[in-house]
Order: sequence, then C-alpha cells, then structure tokens
Amino acid sequence: MSVAGDEPTLVADENGRTELLPIGRFIDECIEGTRITERYRVVSVDQQAHTARFRPLKAVIKHANEEPLFHLKTRYGRSVKVTSSHSVFAYENGALVLKKGNEVKQGDLLVASRRLPRPEMRPEHVDLLTTFYRAGLADNLYVAGEDVQRVAAERTLSYVTQPAQWSEPRIALDADIWAALAARRRAVGMSQEQVAAAVGVVQSITVSHWERGENRPILSHFEGYLAAIGWQDHVVYDRVPAQIDQALLHDDLSKDARWREVSTYKPLNSFTPQEIAALGDNVLLTPQAHRAKSFARYLPISHELLWLLGWFAAKGSLSKHQVSLALGSRDERFIPALSAAITAVFGEQPRILRASDYDGIKLYFQSVVAAQLIRAWGLADKAHEKRLPDILLSLSEAQQLAFLEGYFLGDGSANGEHVSFTTCSPALKDGLLYLFGQLGIVAGVSEHEHASGVRSQEPGVRRTDVHPEGSHDEQEQTNATHIQGVQSYFMITIGGKEQLAATRALWRQHAEAAAIEAHLARPGHECQNFTAISDDLIGLNVTAIEEIAPLGEYVYDFSVEEDENFICGVGGLLAHNCDADVDGSHIRTLLLTFFFRHMRQLIANGHLYIAQPPLFQIKSGKDVVYTYSDAERDAYLAKLTPEQRERARIQRYKGLGEMNPEQLWETTMNPQNRVILQVTVDDAQRADETFIMLMGDLVPPRRKFIQTHASEVRDLDV
Repeated sequence: MSVAGDEPTLVADENGRTELLPIGRFIDECIEGTRITERYRVVSVDQQAHTARFRPLKAVIKHANEEPLFHLKTRYGRSVKVTSSHSVFAYENGALVLKKGNEVKQGDLLVASRRLPRPEMRPEHVDLLTTFYRAGLADNLYVAGEDVQRVAAERTLSYVTQPAQWSEPRIALDADIWAALAARRRAVGMSQEQVAAAVGVVQSITVSHWERGENRPILSHFEGYLAAIGWQDHVVYDRVPAQIDQALLHDDLSKDARWREVSTYKPLNSFTPQEIAALGDNVLLTPQAHRAKSFARYLPISHELLWLLGWFAAKGSLSKHQVSLALGSRDERFIPALSAAITAVFGEQPRILRASDYDGIKLYFQSVVAAQLIRAWGLADKAHEKRLPDILLSLSEAQQLAFLEGYFLGDGSANGEHVSFTTCSPALKDGLLYLFGQLGIVAGVSEHEHASGVRSQEPGVRRTDVHPEGSHDEQEQTNATHIQGVQSYFMITIGGKEQLAATRALWRQHAEAAAIEAHLARPGHECQNFTAISDDLIGLNVTAIEEIAPLGEYVYDFSVEEDENFICGVGGLLAHNCDADVDGSHIRTLLLTFFFRHMRQLIANGHLYIAQPPLFQIKSGKDVVYTYSDAERDAYLAKLTPEQRERARIQRYKGLGEMNPEQLWETTMNPQNRVILQVTVDDAQRADETFIMLMGDLVPPRRKFIQTHASEVRDLDV
C-alpha cells in the first residue's frame, strides 16, 4: 500500500509512547536515522479474527511517486489518498478483499476501524524533564539535585585530558620526608627526568615541584615515584580529596553556583540526551527567573489535569507564562471547579477579569510548568495549528473522557440527538477521530466555511452520509455562527443512542443534557450508516473518488510483521502492507530473463553477477556495520552490551535508491567489501524451459505451476 505522505497514522514505541503524525514524516525520520524502525509498532488488523492490534514494523518504505493518487472518501468523512497500483481492503460477501486504488468504485465498502487499540503500558505521570527537553523548551529552565552534580562531575572528567588529575586524591607530605625521598633518588642515580618518565608525567619540573613541596602528586604518581627510587620503608602521608570531590563539596547556595563546572544546579539545555537519561527521579526543575517556583520532575496524570487540558483546547490562550481561558456567561457555573482544578494541579490561584463591554470572562493564572506543558503538547499554537497531545492516545478510557468532557463543555454543542465538537485545526480533528476510535465511537466529520452557510467536505454528499444518524439544518446553522474568522472549520459529530449513552461522561454537565437523556429514554432504534464487520472493524460506503495530482515527490509504505496491513488516513482506513523485499526480486527476475534470452553467452562465460546490498546498517557508537539478513543483524546485536544495544541505531534499507553514493560504494561496489553472486546455468535446456513457463505467453503451464507451488510462497506483492 502506497499512501500520500500527509496521511495520519498511529505509532507506538517500545515503551508504549504513542504518536499520531503524518506517515511521510515518520518514515523520513526512520530513513534519516533519527528514529529506529524496529522500535516502533503500528495499528494493524488480524485478517482472520478481524481484530485491531499493535504489531511491530519490519521496515519503512519510501517510493518515488510516478503515478496519480486517488483520494478515496467514505461515509463519516473518512478518507485516504492512495496510488493507483496498490490496494486497500474492501468488504465483499463477508470477506476482506483487496482492491487497487484505481479499481475502487462509489458504493464499495472500504474496511475502516471501529475500535482502535491502546498500548499495553499506560503512563501514570508526565515526565516534565524529558517532555520539555524533547520539545525544545529547555531554555530558561534549570535542573537541581544531587544527580545533577554527579552528572556534571562525570561530564568534567570526560573532557579533561588527564582525568586522573581530577579523580584521584593527592598526597600531602612533611618537608623533611620529601627531603629524604629526594636524597634517596639522588643516591640511586635517578634524575628528575628519569623519574618523570617512569611515573608518566610530561615535565621533569613537576617532580621538582613535588620534592620542594610546591605541588602535591596524585596517589598513583606518588606510588610510581616510590617504586622508581626503590623506596621500601613505610611513608606517613595525608590524603587530600580529589579535585572533583572538592568541587562536589562546594556550597551551591551562592549566586555564582550555576556557573561552576560541578554544581547541583545546571541549565537544562546544557545536558545531552545521554545525561538526561542518567538523571534520577528526585531532581527539580527551576525557572531561571523564579527559583522559588521549583517543581518536581513528574506531574501526576489526574482527572483534573485532563479536564483542564480539554477546556484549554477549546477556550485557551497563552502569553508567555500566563494561561488564560476565555469564558462566557454560560461557563460561569464551571469557574469554581476550574479554579479548584488549577490549584490542585499547578498550585496556583487563578484570577477573574470580567469584560465591561461584552459578555466575557477571563480566567487566568501564571505558571511556568502549565505554560511549558501546553506548548510541549501542541496546544499553544494558533487555533488552526493545534494538535491533540499524543499522551492522550496512551491513556485509559476514563482519562480520555475527562479530556473530552472539558473540550465539549468549552466548545461543544448538542441538539438532543447529536453532540458535536468544533475545531479549525486539521491535526486536532484527526487526533480527535483517532481518540474516539480508541473509545469505540464512530464519529462523523464534515468541513465548513465560516459565516457562509454549510459546505460539506464531499460535494454531493448529504449530511446523513457524514454524520451517524443524519443531521438538522437548523443545528448546522447554529453551530456555523459559533465561530467567526477566515479559517474553515470541522465538525465532529456523535449520534446514535448507544454511542450517546457510552459517552454520557462528556455531555452529562452540558446545558442540553436533559434533552439528550429524554432522547435516550424514547423507544426506538436508529440505523447506523455503516456495516458492522466485528467489534473492531466496520465497512463504510465510498461516497466520492477523486483523482488528484501527486502530493510531493514520494509516497510511503509500512512493512508490518505478520498482519501485512496497517491503519492510516483520516479516521482510520485499512491499507495493504507492501513487503520490503519483493520489488527487488521482481526486477532481478526481469533482468535475468533479458540476459538469458538475449545475452546468454554472458551467463555461460560466467560474466554475470548479482550485487548483494545489505538489508541493515547498524550504528553503535563510532562503529558502523552492515548486515545482510535478520539473522546476521540479530547475531551482531547479541554481541553488544545491553547499553550498546539500547543506543544502537538500525536502518532498514528498501533498496539501492536509499543509499548515498558513498554507502553504495562501501557496501555494494567496493571489491574489498562487496558480496556478489555469480549467475550460472548448469542445464541450459532445463533453464530455458523454466523461463518459458514462467515468463512466456502460454498461460496453462504457468497456472499449473502456481497452483502446485502456491503453498510454498513466502513473499507475495499484491
């Protein structure tokens, strides 16, 4: 399956940290080496059980885009952009079948996700240290604690030219003892130059300084001095703490403490990723200008935090460290709960500012941690650029509903039969659809223009094709007047009694809650506009197909372990897996056919070879190793220490096109390193018959061969 690079997809790393991001960006980062493909999983479907699950990635694949794209749109506003020659899954006669992009017709049932999985590991707190660091928000923040001092000491030792001078204790001797030792040196005929060479110091003057008591040698140098002069008697001396130990004893309460090389208080942006990983749980983060406002590394993920986050997604704005909610009179009843949540989560007492010339209330507070967290999670951007915090896709159902409740109370609407969310951000819209997918809610999405009536995202499609049980024009016009501006906006709508009942937690405090409850109490069942396949899958009718120009130079594929498919696109549609290795085999077969039929003498004389590029590049520290199979890769990794394996970067090559010229020479062309296979023909008659059967014009022999050997196939590209 080849899809456009801007299609959203859900990935999870080996620690369960989820991200919803464009597939092209993710694959580009894997190819560039900033991500390690094998550490990620994507959502795929067990084609036998029809269940959705996270499965490991075998490879990421990037193709040059040489054919048109087809934008396939379905009911509920779901869509995906695919190439013409690759396949999506359709539902026909009770089975999942493959259809190429240019074969899909209006009315076909495309397979879509009904319930998306969550990672097995659920975070209980937010690691503010790594969250801010990864988001590039380390400026003006300091880290404090004993671990900071330890890491700073290790850093100092790593870049000094003579670490022993810093890490070893020094020796203090009385002057008369040094005089006796110097006399011994002269008596055995050792010059200061000879002693310096034996001890391992560069200049002989250093030995002179020791003997005159001007400098103190480190312990290993002193022991070397005694050995060089043959001193056997006991020497009484004092040990002076090493330089690094003395630095660790400094008082960090002074104003210049932050400037010391070894301190318990260092700028966050001075740390490397490896040093961040070495810090423990008890460090504190401190704003540069507000040292009294230090906060802990971990922030508990509570109902109050997520509820506030939802409100901010709907009503929030940020100005440096001031967090504000723009409320109206209908929101006033929630101010006590919002104030209590702000105090409970961030320890701040918010203030209220009422507008004098319009119905507006500003609830605001100052908090560095709150402001930085909002920025790190992508909610501080302009309204049309906001995105769903990735951490939400790793949380429990109750926690997700807490966020959605805050968002709905802040910017939702209801008409008694539906509840709707609005946003002008495409990324936030995609995130909400995947979030509802994890809740098992089939939400519809439509796109509209501000203050100009309602425009469906799909021309000619009735609103009942987008929303679960239809919609009402009056409600559409009402919602359209809620937002003013130049950006178009999206409505995400939930309907159906079962779905409304399942999401009661998010609308139960809304002004229209009583009307929704009355609707649920009325007898009757509403038909859904999808075909149920399983608890995890549904079939959605194709409502529109649009051939579009290529979006960028490349299209992208996943190679997914075992399931051979993956979920991607707006709302989540099931795309076919593209195998990582088959294309090259096809090309090789065609070329061999050409040489066999038209230049057979090259083969007979042993002049034809097949170059074998590696499958993996493994970087471990400064070492770069190429391996040619999964087994070779695993064998090499097994030789590394656990720490080396953790830091190893593995790149999976799709083919020669992903290598730069230097890599191609080093791995495939250089006679000293290359691996090549000589092409031979042991039985020309038999080989000719085989080529004619597989590549010739006669269909029956080829059909018989395929039927006979179909069960032996391991790599198949559909």
